Amino acid sequence: VFGLKTRIQMDLGTHWWLEMDTGATHLSFASEKQAVEFTAGKLHRNRAADTPAAIALTMRVKDMDATLKRATQAGATIVAAPKVQPWGQVEARIRDPDGVLTAVIAPPPARK
Repeated sequence: VFGLKTRIQMDLGTHWWLEMDTGATHLSFASEKQAVEFTAGKLHRNRAADTPAAIALTMRVKDMDATLKRATQAGATIVAAPKVQPWGQVEARIRDPDGVLTAVIAPPPARK
């Protein structure tokens, strides 16, 4: 959805791990089962029907409309439509099929 390249993808049968290359850093995702094991079962499970977890995941994109289209086609829900913020950038919020909240930000529209 965000145009990131897969750096590492492992399916270990009972667990999976995905690492994406963002350019300057790597963004990693673990399966819920693996997260439960890491935390001895003490975690907030993400569910689309529940209140989202308090996490600040933000993805900067070049094309807001195309990104939101890909996101919704992949099962995300738009919870805040794109809006130009007072500081100039465009911001939208989506929730993925598991309910994870993500801010999607893009450069401000060109001035006429």
